[in-house]
Amino acid sequence: MLTAGHVVQDRYKIEKMLGEGGMGSVYLASDTRLPRQWALKELIQNTQDEAERALAEQSFVAEAQILSNLNHPSLPRVVDFFQENGRHYLVMDYVEGVTLEHQLEKAPLSVGEAIRLGVQMCEALEYLHGQSQPVIFRDLKPANIIITKSGKPMLVDFGIARVFRQGAGTDTRALGTPGYAAPEQYGRGQSDHRTDLYALGATLHHSLSGSDPGESPFQFASLDRIPDELNRLLLRAVSLKPEDRFQSALDFRQALEGVERRSGALPRSSKTSDLSAEPAPSVPVPAPAVSGPLVDGFNPGTVSLGRLDWGGQARASLVLQGKVKGKLRSDSKWLKVTPPKVSGENVAVAVYADTRVLDEGGKVAGLIRLEGTPQMPPLRVELEVLPRKMPAWAYPAAVFLILWSVLPFVGLVTTPLMFATAWSAPRRKRGGLSFMAWVSAFFTLSWATVGVAIVGVLHLDWKAFLHSLGL
Repeated sequence: MLTAGHVVQDRYKIEKMLGEGGMGSVYLASDTRLPRQWALKELIQNTQDEAERALAEQSFVAEAQILSNLNHPSLPRVVDFFQENGRHYLVMDYVEGVTLEHQLEKAPLSVGEAIRLGVQMCEALEYLHGQSQPVIFRDLKPANIIITKSGKPMLVDFGIARVFRQGAGTDTRALGTPGYAAPEQYGRGQSDHRTDLYALGATLHHSLSGSDPGESPFQFASLDRIPDELNRLLLRAVSLKPEDRFQSALDFRQALEGVERRSGALPRSSKTSDLSAEPAPSVPVPAPAVSGPLVDGFNPGTVSLGRLDWGGQARASLVLQGKVKGKLRSDSKWLKVTPPKVSGENVAVAVYADTRVLDEGGKVAGLIRLEGTPQMPPLRVELEVLPRKMPAWAYPAAVFLILWSVLPFVGLVTTPLMFATAWSAPRRKRGGLSFMAWVSAFFTLSWATVGVAIVGVLHLDWKAFLHSLGL
């Protein structure tokens, strides 16, 4: 165990212990080089069993490798990983706040708060599952969700997360937390993205009911105080068979947002108001105690621009509910918002997407934040970019131009046209046209070289030349 004041790696000064478990401890550490604090995770191997020690070290290294490649607002960043005195250390963002588990010990969440929590966790899972090598978290539960002071949930502790292995029959190890772990995590199959959706469903059920599912695993009853549609949604999420659950985090999120829209204004809970981003109810209720102005936020909270051809543009209108003042900023070059400065109540704004700065093909998402109002969650804007199609005239025009480029000096005109034709094609289908354009350029350069040589010969002073040779 590290004590306060101890310096690790000649840089990280221990302030206090944040938590301790069977596999290690987490400390709050101040950086002696930078004016900030980090969470320092230490792997402690008390077991004498070599196989268990190797397994613990493998999991710790895997956590570092997974987190080092991720960058999402709801996930902590890893900034350093090293060994010292035979122990492994992981340095990551210090997430200040309280765990959802601790918050639920005081009171369950309101319907609106639970839906907002579910939407934001779905967005984090969409990001994890959408990696080129999908990352399965495998231990989503209230203890691994920290609610920051601004009300944003952060998913922490990737200790048993793994990269999905396509085609594996079962997991190498049966890991997870009883009550939140799906049946396939007990050796009945291979965990995949639907395993995380089960855990999220169990977490939301716990958040609304106040009952820990670990007391009666796999048994989830309908709840009286929530809409029937939300009940059906949660029970679908915790289906025993993966094929009966939501098949993606996107489906789960859109279902939650549908309940939110159809339910209208949802009440807040004064004890957990930081999680709420819904409009205030029409009937008077006591205002929650929060610091700074209370802002309802973007309406809608997520904008889907659908499918756009590459090169196209799209626009969406929305409202900033409540009294707002500050600057709107986008985290993506393709996403713009106007007006950039807002002040007033229920301000109308517009977002614009320009696909010309994006790759051709694929789904993208960006965030727009209101600076100066930390209570308000960001607006998420998403769209799918369709790849450009090959113009029907491209290859016939290329063949016509390359034939003309064989003629002397005609290539000075046809070669630029050839490159323009190649550029008009989708990048992934541009290879053949680019090859023909370079062939045209070769003929053009060849004829240009011959022309220069002929001009040189015609203007050569042959008498002086022969005289210089002694002839």
